[in-house]
Amino acid sequence: MVDSKTEEFYHHYQIANRKNTNEVLPGLEYVLVELNKFKPEKISDKKMAVLWLRFLTEVGEEMTQLPKELEENEDINFAADLCQAGAYTPEERAAYDAYWDAVRTQSGLIEESEAKGKAEGKAEGEAIGLEKGKAEGKAEGKTEEKISIAKNLLKLNISIEDIANSTGLSKDEIENLIKTIK
Repeated sequence: MVDSKTEEFYHHYQIANRKNTNEVLPGLEYVLVELNKFKPEKISDKKMAVLWLRFLTEVGEEMTQLPKELEENEDINFAADLCQAGAYTPEERAAYDAYWDAVRTQSGLIEESEAKGKAEGKAEGEAIGLEKGKAEGKAEGKTEEKISIAKNLLKLNISIEDIANSTGLSKDEIENLIKTIK
């Protein structure tokens, strides 16, 4: 037993300097669970207790895969990864670290390529949009210019056919312009 004077079953300790208690060793902590004091109140607490007891009793050096129920729990899965990494020989640990370095490097390259592709795609899209906007603006400007010329020609009593031939507007468009002038 850790502390028979309290009802607490969970104890979390850090290693601190006795002279300067603010000086704590990061990452080196102890968590002690007094199972005889653990009294689950909810079904989920009971299930969690059973999972951790299974982890503590079933997981061993010869095990290569966690049982499905244990693997599904994020905390237990993390604990299993820590146990596995801690059991490596120095050579295995170096290979393990090299593997994860390669994965991180590859992930970084992929993210960088995706970001670069998005930036290039955005720039290309903006350029296409700008060109399309300019073209539409020119076409709209030409149409407005034709309408202005047609209105002036109508005021001079030029025939609808002659205005259509001169401006490229249809006879229907010119007839609609006559309605707006009056």
